[in-house]
Amino acid sequence: MLLSSCEGQEIRRWDMFTGRMLWCSAEAWSANALAVASPPGGNPVVAVATEDGVLRLDALTGAELDGYEMAADDTIWDVATGILPDGRAFIAGAGHCGFRVYRWDAATGEPLGPPLVGHTTCVKAITAITLPDGTALIASEDEAGRILRWNAASGQPYGSPIHGPGDYNMQLVSLALNDGRVMLCRRSRNSALARIL
Repeated sequence: MLLSSCEGQEIRRWDMFTGRMLWCSAEAWSANALAVASPPGGNPVVAVATEDGVLRLDALTGAELDGYEMAADDTIWDVATGILPDGRAFIAGAGHCGFRVYRWDAATGEPLGPPLVGHTTCVKAITAITLPDGTALIASEDEAGRILRWNAASGQPYGSPIHGPGDYNMQLVSLALNDGRVMLCRRSRNSALARIL
């Protein structure tokens, strides 16, 4: 699925083969990040990180989906999606106010529990990780370069914090390696860090 947005512009979905625009959002949102979730038995969902929380759009039509207010009182800098061990798709969001990490059911927008806390500065980047045993994790990085991990289903902390270079982070991703291990990679304006989990 090919999506695009830029500050103050609509979100658009494109046909990857023809380049034709399939839909354009009815409103102009300042999207900080986009991610796509695939709830079982339903249409894919586009999660949009904005200054006013997270929006959910039907990925096939672009229509805004009803649901719970998703961190409407917080700026969300980044979103990630993943699959819980029970098969449900989830959305995770990196929060600005209170340095919180959020998680929601992708199909309904319902919170999966209270916000996750532990960061001491704004959370700027987030990714979802699936371990070889099927455990779903959320990893988030704050402005100080500190990466925290949680079990996505229970919200319990996972492992010790990972301390990066401490510069302004721009992206956090997980990569599955051929040997079954997972690599967590972060990128900033000035440096990069990779760690095997």
